[in-house]
Amino acid sequence: MKVKFWGVRGSIPCPGTRTAGFGGNTSCVQVLDGKNIIILDAGTGIRELGLELVARDEPLVVHMLISHTHWDHIQGFPFFLPIFNKRNRIYIYGPRALRRSIKDVLLWQMQYSYFPILGAELAAGFHFRDVENETFAIGNLTVSTHVMNHPIKVIAYRVADGGKSVLYTGDNEPYNEQQLRKFGKGGLRKLDRFVKGTDLLIADAQYTDAEYEYKKGWGHSTISQAINLAAANDVRKLAFFHHEPTHGDADLRWLEKAAVRYAAERSRRLKVFMAREREILTV
Repeated sequence: MKVKFWGVRGSIPCPGTRTAGFGGNTSCVQVLDGKNIIILDAGTGIRELGLELVARDEPLVVHMLISHTHWDHIQGFPFFLPIFNKRNRIYIYGPRALRRSIKDVLLWQMQYSYFPILGAELAAGFHFRDVENETFAIGNLTVSTHVMNHPIKVIAYRVADGGKSVLYTGDNEPYNEQQLRKFGKGGLRKLDRFVKGTDLLIADAQYTDAEYEYKKGWGHSTISQAINLAAANDVRKLAFFHHEPTHGDADLRWLEKAAVRYAAERSRRLKVFMAREREILTV
């Protein structure tokens, strides 16, 4: 099993020379197992992925796992070309939040006030499923979900293929006391069990510790928080994700070096790195 990063940025796309090395597209990750088309989030990175998929010139069955419906995680959906082909089937999973289903929220952005095509006019066959804390199968893969800590409901996805697993946190602030109430009793222990033993953890790590002091309660993690979570739960590889849009390539390279030093103090096993757009990793 492999993953490919199509968008690694958080909050807003930030193209330009200062972000070209790591990438400026918002959240989108593809799980590659040689059989299934599985996509984690539909930020602007999904547009290029769609172009690659339609080049196959064959009917597609796509499984799209949406962490939540803030715009940086769904804004690429209307530009994902497979949704316009009637030969394709698109299965979409995501949280029911603020009393609205994943179907309602995702298609709501496709109305004439914002986009020239209505959601109801899409040609592909769609199947929507609201998920919370559960486990289901996609082909030979097992997908487990967990509600995370954010101002609206976020679903993390753990995708397992036999003995290998990749876990995508979506947006998450694990240690903010005010927000922890959403986890319920024993919330952190449940999160630890969910993360335990993951081969590749793709984690929200938007802020430095200094930045976090002014952004507590915004629903995002720091780099050190992501390392602490991974080190405490025997994670093998940790990809820092959802990069702060004001962090250019030089900033991320410096932060990556500092993170490697800090991770070495926390775990002998853990390998950490910044996610890079178009990078392919073996799980």
